[in-house]
Amino acid sequence: MTAGVPPAKSWLWRIGPGPHDRHGPHDDPTLQEFLAGLTGWQRCLTMTDSGHYTYTDDEEFLSQLADARVIPPHLASQVVIPAIGTIDPARAITTERAYIAAFFDQHLRNRPRSLLNGPSPLYPAIQFISS
Repeated sequence: MTAGVPPAKSWLWRIGPGPHDRHGPHDDPTLQEFLAGLTGWQRCLTMTDSGHYTYTDDEEFLSQLADARVIPPHLASQVVIPAIGTIDPARAITTERAYIAAFFDQHLRNRPRSLLNGPSPLYPAIQFISS
């Protein structure tokens, strides 16, 4: 790390259907405590209707397995939705790529990206939890 440059942090958080959804990130006292202890540039975002594994390769992989009926239709809602939520996988991946690229452009290439400043009509599923 370059001396004198504070580390930048960005998180994608989920709000969506799943067995662990007791509250949203705005109501999560552990998240609020965690965010309060951070310093430097940061963004904490959520993608509505996402699941824990939305932010992994499982987003595309589980969707393909369900579409090909490798995961039987009667089990898909028990397997796929708790893992990746109900957001359209292609839309989720496009959104993730946009925000990750903006983060790296801004902090590694020194090219500020307005996408990181607040909600965008291009990506309505993204909500800013903290900045």
